[in-house]
Amino acid sequence: MLEGESQADESMLTGESRRVFKTSGDPVYAGTHNQGGRLIIRATATGQGTALADIVRLIQRAEGHRARIQRLVDQITAIFVPVVVFLAILTFVAWSWAPGKMLIFVRGLEPILWPPLLFESPLTAAMVHAVSVLMVACPCAMGLATPVAIMAGVRAAASRGILIQGGMALEKVGALDTVVFDKTGTLTQGKPQVMDQLTVSGKPSDTDNQRLRSVLHAMAVESRHPLSQALAAGMPYQETDATKLSYLKEIAGAGLEAARSPTPQATDVYRLGSLRWLETMSIEFSDAARAFMEHWECRGASLVGFSQGPELRLLIALQDALKPQALEVVQWLLSHGYQVELMSGDGERASHHVASELGLKPEQVKACLRPADKLHAIQALQAKGLSVAFVGDGMNDAPVLQQADLGISVSQASDLARAASDMTLVRADIASIPEAMQLSGATLRTIHQNLFWAFFYNAVAVPVAMMGFLHPLVCALAMGMSDLLVVGNALRLNARWRQSWASLKSHGSNL
Repeated sequence: MLEGESQADESMLTGESRRVFKTSGDPVYAGTHNQGGRLIIRATATGQGTALADIVRLIQRAEGHRARIQRLVDQITAIFVPVVVFLAILTFVAWSWAPGKMLIFVRGLEPILWPPLLFESPLTAAMVHAVSVLMVACPCAMGLATPVAIMAGVRAAASRGILIQGGMALEKVGALDTVVFDKTGTLTQGKPQVMDQLTVSGKPSDTDNQRLRSVLHAMAVESRHPLSQALAAGMPYQETDATKLSYLKEIAGAGLEAARSPTPQATDVYRLGSLRWLETMSIEFSDAARAFMEHWECRGASLVGFSQGPELRLLIALQDALKPQALEVVQWLLSHGYQVELMSGDGERASHHVASELGLKPEQVKACLRPADKLHAIQALQAKGLSVAFVGDGMNDAPVLQQADLGISVSQASDLARAASDMTLVRADIASIPEAMQLSGATLRTIHQNLFWAFFYNAVAVPVAMMGFLHPLVCALAMGMSDLLVVGNALRLNARWRQSWASLKSHGSNL
């Protein structure tokens, strides 16, 4: 930056919810937002040299190193048909060349099973039993076991506001043991809110209080700064002619200065802004004010002061509040054996305060991280043998969503974050995460049930057909019923998934 002063929104790069003060000599980044003020900048990088291009390269690099899940079922299915053909040929050869020995073997099994099919001609018996083997063998059941369950699971998830990018995402959930959250916009609302306020000067009347808050609102509503907008939305006021401003000035990096008279006296000037700026204006802070400041600074809150003349009248604490049910979601994950961590581009105080509200320990928090730092942190967890899910929403989270074993983007995530994720939560809250975990687990169990049935059916039916105990018509009916059983079991997911978040908290999955 060559000239000017302003506040920059760099959340798309860093995830930091607070605006960064910029002045001459400071770097600014392509894609970030100037929140007010005239700036003259010199471009030091363009195209592939920008920070945004670095994020895209990180995504591509993470995509190239992504582990591929080996599909055991596909490998078995690929050799199943040749094996069945071989067994059918073996059956034909055995019944045509050694019918006597086959009859002796079959007669020994007859008391356990039922009377076999017998033919006068060995060649007829060989042909019928070989055809029975081909008809009863059911590669369809094995082939349908996984895709039908995945289709039903994805559809059930979509009805619950969970968009899943293919079946591989469902499979990954079963191996997860660690869930990492981004803070800003994921666990928190992503914008500051008024948390508390302190009336400093004496005990003003209700009328005086209303006038002060009305003046404060009239000043805040004119500014584009996020803290000012939060004050305008969160401070009660009553507009009157006595609170109309004739003079308002915004001082970049400091705050707002206003007066109700065109030629105000020193005692009639109102200031709303940072405490450091107010101190430079010779405004004193009482012991009660400093105790209030210390209390909220330890919690990572932003503090704003409002003064009239030389007196501090109000102190307001603003903070990015947790989303509803964020605590319940984190506690649910911990109670179900998941390791939970928090990664954020925000400062240490704000990150650790959010972690403490969620019941996380200090060692489970990593703060002041840029996108590359988050990526390296995820890779370090994976190097320990952990299977990691990352939940984020910002453009800066896209490389990490791509690198994680399972990437989950929340509602209103950037297009880049959604493209890099395996799951997208349509609803604004994160209560869908336990639902996604439960539904994915139910889908995996359904896949395992289908595969067990498919393998059990073929392991039993094919040898029985080889021994001549099954008629070809029975084989055809059994094969069709096997397919119907696999499909019907998968469709239970869509029919029975009617749980709400409250039932998940209290009872867990009943599938």
